[in-house]
Amino acid sequence: MFRFLSGALHLTFQGLASSVECDSQHFPVDNRCCAKCPRGSKMHLHGVIFLRFLAHCLPCPPGTYTEFSNYLDRCLLCERCSEDHGMEERRTCLPNQNRRCRCMKGFFLEPPQVPGRDADMCYRHQQCQPGEGVLKEGTRRSDTSCAPCAMGMFSQGGNHTCQVWTE
Repeated sequence: MFRFLSGALHLTFQGLASSVECDSQHFPVDNRCCAKCPRGSKMHLHGVIFLRFLAHCLPCPPGTYTEFSNYLDRCLLCERCSEDHGMEERRTCLPNQNRRCRCMKGFFLEPPQVPGRDADMCYRHQQCQPGEGVLKEGTRRSDTSCAPCAMGMFSQGGNHTCQVWTE
């Protein structure tokens, strides 16, 4: 008898069809709207909702996040900023926001491959060759532009502009 009552007090997500429409803070289960967990948290009981249709949520552990209200059973891993790829942290990872990365000084980003991400991989700014000077200094979003020095000017290359030749 206790097993039957215990089973009656819980509903699972799986296999329950629903035709009810819910607002953005709820999700449908068995023709009822159940509360989602707030951003920065996850559903504690995977696949189980108590008969009262209230979510039992836990905060995301360090290094994980959820940016929106949800019914996930685990938080998402925060992005890593790889120094090996010329990246540094621009925004820290918090329970309610993903870490954001940007290019370190001396590196630039080509358009990201994943929409919404600031950086997939950053590339070191090119160094001008001897006889070339910096036409446009590189930024975090663009590479350095080099151009040959004009007659009567010189540059040893690197990240220097062309200088007037003096005797």
